[in-house]
Amino acid sequence: MTKTLLRNALCVCLLFGIARGYAQPSNDSLKSVIRKAESDTSVINAQLALAKNIIDSQLDSTLRLSAIAYNRSKKIGYTRGIMTASNMLGNYYQRISDFDKAMAFYNESRRIAKKTNDLQGLAGVSNNIGIIYVNKGQFPQALQAFFDGLNYEQQRGNKQGMAESYNNIGVINFYQHDYDKCAEYLNKSIAISEELGDLKTVKKGYINVGAILQEAKKYDQALASYSKALKISEKLNDKLEISIAVQNMANIYVLKKEFKIAQQYYGRAVGIKKELRDYNGLAIIYVSIGAFYSGVGDQVNAEKYFMEAVQISKEKGLKDQEINAYKNLSLMHTAEKNYQKALDYQVLASDAKDSVYNIENAKNIRELQTKYETVEKEKELAQEKANVANSKLVIKQRNNTLIMVSSGFIIFLIIAIGWYNRNQYRQRQYRREVELKQRLADAELKNKIQGERERISRDLHDHIGSQLTLIISGLDTMSYTEARNQHAESAEQLNDLSDQARLTMGQLRETIWAMNKEEVSMEMLVSKIKEFTNKANRSIYTAISGDGTVVISPAKSLALFRVCQEAINNAIKHAEFTTMNIHFSADKNKIDVQISDDGKGFDQQETANGGYGLENMAFRLQECGGSFKLSSAPGQGTRIEMQVSLN
Repeated sequence: MTKTLLRNALCVCLLFGIARGYAQPSNDSLKSVIRKAESDTSVINAQLALAKNIIDSQLDSTLRLSAIAYNRSKKIGYTRGIMTASNMLGNYYQRISDFDKAMAFYNESRRIAKKTNDLQGLAGVSNNIGIIYVNKGQFPQALQAFFDGLNYEQQRGNKQGMAESYNNIGVINFYQHDYDKCAEYLNKSIAISEELGDLKTVKKGYINVGAILQEAKKYDQALASYSKALKISEKLNDKLEISIAVQNMANIYVLKKEFKIAQQYYGRAVGIKKELRDYNGLAIIYVSIGAFYSGVGDQVNAEKYFMEAVQISKEKGLKDQEINAYKNLSLMHTAEKNYQKALDYQVLASDAKDSVYNIENAKNIRELQTKYETVEKEKELAQEKANVANSKLVIKQRNNTLIMVSSGFIIFLIIAIGWYNRNQYRQRQYRREVELKQRLADAELKNKIQGERERISRDLHDHIGSQLTLIISGLDTMSYTEARNQHAESAEQLNDLSDQARLTMGQLRETIWAMNKEEVSMEMLVSKIKEFTNKANRSIYTAISGDGTVVISPAKSLALFRVCQEAINNAIKHAEFTTMNIHFSADKNKIDVQISDDGKGFDQQETANGGYGLENMAFRLQECGGSFKLSSAPGQGTRIEMQVSLN
């Protein structure tokens, strides 16, 4: 299990190319230009060039220079300055893992570059947007952005930019485990970079080739490749890439079981990450250090570093790293046979994945809404054009009518009536077309919503359901093993966990049943409850009167099912009844449910402050606009009356 944890947690850090322009002047010469420049545009260009030169060594100064250039460009309306400054501000926020701000600035830069057809600007910002998508774990979007950047660089004939784009595409293929494609694009990048003598891109190639060798378990060759990249990074004083090379070397030393050397390299990498405020990289490295400590048997420090990674990931919205940390915590506790904690962390990982889905789903809904509003605006514009055209036609016909007055009243009357009838026909035709289009749009939207509901249900069934099934199987196997080894207490605990997982699986299936339905009839609900009571193997009778075809929303049907389920379970556990009756009565306005048993009953006053199950039943009904009433006394059985409004 420890080997599995190490293999999963020692994340390989690959390097992306940042699209650059031509070679920049030295920092001293740029500072001289800033002091002596007479025009605002010269000062702005020098400030941005200096910011680009120092971004890997003086991050705060980069922010200050870029912000000054951005505000000054806005003030004088210098379009190229706004575009370049927006891109530089995006670079700053991307490095400190504030991806929302970074994306906002990149989008502003891209809008200006498209408007002015600036291929260099488009190439750079496409590449930077791709890196944001990588940090968010959205690899298909990242790949599209990098291919866009490659296309712009090819149009420019910029070999340096092409090399960096090939490098980035290779990295994405690595993350998607297509190592052949990864090697193909990396070799293209290295060949162009060596031809140009571009040490920065050659260095990235060494890092990324090292990653492929590490994946192939050729650790000595990978270490040699990382060492070459480190030497070039130190020569260029590129702190970010020094930290990445050092981190990857630390991972190799862990895999080679040379733990003291690994600890030294991790310490150096953490120091640089903190100095640069590279929170994404810091989260990754804390997971690797956690795995390192787990590998040497120090579980206290291992959990400390995994939780550090979780905290940073939550603060900075790094969902991919948060999920990775939870998974490794679950693996660690599984190795320690602490199955409850392992399950808890697995649930947290699943919840984090669900939140990623919810964010993405909300984004898709916003996009759908935007498209819908665009269509509506186009309809309004078309209507206005039609109105203008009609007005022009009216004016023209009136003029013609005035001219033709002398020709006789009868001719004028015929023309006026003919025009009126034709206009009325066109208006009726137009209204019919609009009505048909609206009906079609409503039907399409309804189908999309139903399709999304079914997709979510499938995901719940296929993913969470399959995970629960695996957990139940594993727990049953371990329970059987513990029982054979005469560990009765452990076996009983495992049986309890298995029962809880089965209960969760049952509740999941019932939730999926309700979600899959756009609407539920009374007959369907009663059938579902009968299916549940049949499993109890007791004298429970269910009946229905009134309109059995009455339609209930999925939320209300699930609430009624859960309350009936709780009432039946309570009676079976506590009531000692002989017979139980459940009666449903429905009309178009409401549903009445009566549940009664001839059991021993109970004193309601004694359970008034402790009956959380009863409180939950009442709350479920109140939440969907219903009412709940319970009557019971010792020796007189129990009666529950519920009512849910359908309006």
